[in-house]
Amino acid sequence: MEETTERYLSALAAVAAATLGDDLVGCYLHGSAALGGFDARRSDVDVLVVSAGTTGAAQRSALAAALEQLPCPAAGLDPAAVAAFARRVGTHLGAR
Repeated sequence: MEETTERYLSALAAVAAATLGDDLVGCYLHGSAALGGFDARRSDVDVLVVSAGTTGAAQRSALAAALEQLPCPAAGLDPAAVAAFARRVGTHLGAR
């Protein structure tokens, strides 16, 4: 992956951390960039932003606005934000 794209991903993670604070679980690259088929001229950057809990509309809007300010070195950004819920699911399934 090009250095420009790596810097972009670092900046994206910093923006997510600044916006979500302690609720940020992590930012995960997926799609062509993770699988080795990434071409900045035609590929978008697929990123999954995971939070510890459900984010509110204001927090999601702030994250989207901050991400829009980053100059994307690819065909686009395809972000997805999800809340981590594995512990709740495990609890409902009888896991301890």
